[in-house]
Amino acid sequence: MMTTSNRLPCWRCGDEQHDERQCVGEQQHRIRAWDAERLERLRERLALQWRTPVSIRIAPDSRNCSPAMLEAIPLMVHEATVNALKHAQPTQIDVVLNTASDGLHIIVSDNGRGFPFKGRYDHSALAASGMAPRSLFDRVATLGGRMVISSTERGSRVEMVVSP
Repeated sequence: MMTTSNRLPCWRCGDEQHDERQCVGEQQHRIRAWDAERLERLRERLALQWRTPVSIRIAPDSRNCSPAMLEAIPLMVHEATVNALKHAQPTQIDVVLNTASDGLHIIVSDNGRGFPFKGRYDHSALAASGMAPRSLFDRVATLGGRMVISSTERGSRVEMVVSP
C-alpha cells in the first residue's frame, strides 16, 4: 500500500511515516510473535516495488518460534525473494512456511531462469562449492539450519530448514 508521501511502510514495524532505513526506537523492534501481517506487508512491498506477483503461505503450526527465529524469518524471506527478483527475472514467486519433524521449512520458489548451475544441491554441496547466495547461506548456517537449492531453466527453489 502506498502512502500519500509515496513512501512504503517500514517492513519491520509497519509504520508508514518512515522506511526501514529511518526506523528508530528499540520499542518498535522488540520481538513480538510474528504473524501473517508482518509477512503480508513484506509481500505487498516487494510485489509493488518489483511489479511481480509474490505469494506467501504460512502453515498455522509454523508460528511457534524462538525470538531469534522471529526476527530472522522475515529477513530470510526478504533476501531469498529479492535475490530471485534481481537475478532470475521471474513472473511469479511463491513463499511457503511450514513445520515438519525436522524443523521450520522456508521455501522460496520462482519461475525464472534459475541459478547459473542446474540440479539439486544440498547444504554440504553448497558449502563445498560456494555456489549458494553467500549471505543467505551464512544466515541459515548461523541459525543451525541447512539449505537446499534446486535449479532448472524453468525456475529455482531455495529451501531453508531451521529449528524453530
